[in-house]
Amino acid sequence: MNINPESYLAPTTARSNPRPVSYEGRLERPVQYLVRVDLSRLNPIDQSKFDEIQNEVLADGNVRIDQHGMRYTFAFEYPTPAFNFIRQLLSSLPPVTESNSWRVTIHAGPLSRNSFNPCETLHRLDRLEEFAPPGQLYALFPFAALLALETRWFDVIFAGAITGTSSEDETVFQIVLKKE
Repeated sequence: MNINPESYLAPTTARSNPRPVSYEGRLERPVQYLVRVDLSRLNPIDQSKFDEIQNEVLADGNVRIDQHGMRYTFAFEYPTPAFNFIRQLLSSLPPVTESNSWRVTIHAGPLSRNSFNPCETLHRLDRLEEFAPPGQLYALFPFAALLALETRWFDVIFAGAITGTSSEDETVFQIVLKKE
């Protein structure tokens, strides 16, 4: 029996113009885990519960927040803090009524480290927010795929598709927090 791996490799030839593979420095548009929370129709008592959760998240670091009125966009550098925030958020938000509602949308994509300037990632989050009904959490595929791995905490349910800027449909999922 021949166990020499070299005898199983195909002959190789060197490329005439190899491109460098290594990159130096930090990426200025790394993948961020975005959580958009719209509380514009939430009563003041429930908004104060959200403020407590927000303060805990800010104390942990590794997150940036962009706020416009009662609409917040959280940009997490790592998925685990984003998962924990989503769990806390969904477990504390009240059921939706005509006078008291909220909306949460999530997406993962490249975003500038320095600002929340308009970019494709934020435009996708905006389109998803228009699609998502009040009182539910909706995600685009990249973030939904990560949450699907967290089977202990989340159920991921196909919800439809939205048209992207490149005229390609983007798959949308509803995220449901499992009961403990």
